[in-house]
Amino acid sequence: MRSPPNAQRLHILAERTRHLLASGFSDQEALMADHAYPRADEHCRAHASCLQALSGPLEALLRGDHVDPSDLAKSFEQHAVGHFARDDSSLASFLKQPGAMTT
Repeated sequence: MRSPPNAQRLHILAERTRHLLASGFSDQEALMADHAYPRADEHCRAHASCLQALSGPLEALLRGDHVDPSDLAKSFEQHAVGHFARDDSSLASFLKQPGAMTT
């Protein structure tokens, strides 16, 4: 049975979202290592927690299960956007310090 076009779009969106988050987190973890970010371990745990929290709804979409778009948006806002605002702002502040980007 062929999936409806909206389901196909959601599947593509879920896969891209998972890939972009994981790829971005990986790049960020390399940056933290390169610049000896003192909270790197904590930040990496936050990445893992974010991906874990979002994996359920994204996996459900990839399986073709019904996922309420507002629930998915709330989960993304709580975990990913929350991480960006909280943890990434701390990293950005560290990297803006004099000398941080020269190590």
